[in-house]
Amino acid sequence: MTRTIAAFLALAALLASGRAESAPASPAPPPPPLVIPQPKRLMVQGPPLRLDATAQLVVADDATAEDKLPAETVRRELATRFGLPLPIVRAARANPAAVRVVFGEPRRMPLAARLLRLTGTAAPSRPEGYAIQVGTSWLVVAGHDPAGTFYGAQTLCQLLGRDTGGAFVPAAQVDDYPTLPWRGAHLFLGNEALPFHEKLIARVFARFKMNNLVLECEQAKWDTLGPHVPAWAMPKSALRREVAFARRYHMAVTPLVESVGHMQWLLHDLAYRDLAEDPQTPYAVGPANSQTYDLLFRLYDEVEDTFHAPVFCIGGDEVTEHGRYPFRSRGRYPTAADAYVAHVTRLHNYLKAQGVRTMLWGDMLLARGEAPGDANAPSLAAAQWMRARLPKDILIADWRYAGGDDFASPQVFQSAGFGPVLGATFYDTRAIARFAQSLAATHQEGLLQTTWAGYNSSEKALLQYRRQFVAFILAAEYAWSGRATPPEQLPYDPDRVFTAAYGTPNFTPNF
Repeated sequence: MTRTIAAFLALAALLASGRAESAPASPAPPPPPLVIPQPKRLMVQGPPLRLDATAQLVVADDATAEDKLPAETVRRELATRFGLPLPIVRAARANPAAVRVVFGEPRRMPLAARLLRLTGTAAPSRPEGYAIQVGTSWLVVAGHDPAGTFYGAQTLCQLLGRDTGGAFVPAAQVDDYPTLPWRGAHLFLGNEALPFHEKLIARVFARFKMNNLVLECEQAKWDTLGPHVPAWAMPKSALRREVAFARRYHMAVTPLVESVGHMQWLLHDLAYRDLAEDPQTPYAVGPANSQTYDLLFRLYDEVEDTFHAPVFCIGGDEVTEHGRYPFRSRGRYPTAADAYVAHVTRLHNYLKAQGVRTMLWGDMLLARGEAPGDANAPSLAAAQWMRARLPKDILIADWRYAGGDDFASPQVFQSAGFGPVLGATFYDTRAIARFAQSLAATHQEGLLQTTWAGYNSSEKALLQYRRQFVAFILAAEYAWSGRATPPEQLPYDPDRVFTAAYGTPNFTPNF
């Protein structure tokens, strides 16, 4: 019996082998290309679209400089990686016999609309959404809006490939849009910051679809502060250039001026020591001192004249961490909660009168037990009292830097009457993923990835604080894609992705 079974199995194997030789199995389809952040839908079907020197990048007939940026982005990618500096042409002058790579919003770009109709598809209806369709002799990148077309171009750059036949684009169908509407990065300034930040903006933030930049800018060369600024302070001309550069890459820019605690940037100078709430520990400014507001409001005006930003972050974190608060103003404001609410409200009211929304770190409005990690209100009763009294149009930035599963603090703020909040993260990979997922599930405003890499920002920070910058890859991924995959199971190494995107720093490490 055993010999019979063995013979049968041998015969079956022989027949299977014969069938395999006479009728080879079709090769498995290649896996979808890796795109970061992961698109909502990406399919590859059919042969790739080949690109050669006769191909054209096509923009609308009335394309502005903003409209041309997606085509310029792809042109630069093709020239750098494949030696193909393709021409950018307007639709009326495009050669229908050539391979055409078409960019634009269908409502403004008839050619893009027509090509989408050929495939029975449309651009996503959500802000910043885009579609990519690859045909046999054309490719269209169609955005819901200019930002969507720009982000579609960033995806196209990641789809580009090369084999023995030359440059190609897989026969891809992509439909994509962001999970969180606000996806930001936080940086400091310095007199060496501009070239560093321009690289981050163009090569990292834009490539991975981040759309907000918060610049902590107390220590720039503000006229308001005169000579009382550090030697390494960023000139206003450089700051204006950075703001314009970021906006060109579809990033809104928000200034951050610490205006409650963390005021060493101002109070270390004897010229301003009288503004300290505690003269023995010059850490927070005094809310009962009119000179505090004379200086801060002049500085706010100068900052707004430079940024022209609709949102202004006044800081407001960890106010009671050092020194006595209140001290000088205790007669008027007997508790820290009294002093904090009075001061923040006055700053808010000044900005609101200028048509500017206030952004505020949220830790002083949370008590221990209401959030994982830092919650710095003096007590639960004080936290509830402050939340009830502060203006509800303040944009709360709720920083949660440690990993965990309980991210209920945004709902605490919303229960008090505030709108959707920003979550803020640091370099803890699990916190970035889990907080972003929680923010998406509860329909919050977005995610801010912070850096605390020294006050004087420069490329040298990549040596000492590298993991903070690598974390931008994860923040961009989870804020845009909303994927549930844990960081350790992602199909890529964020460190390698950052290195490939940013390139080689322009300095020699001093080891």
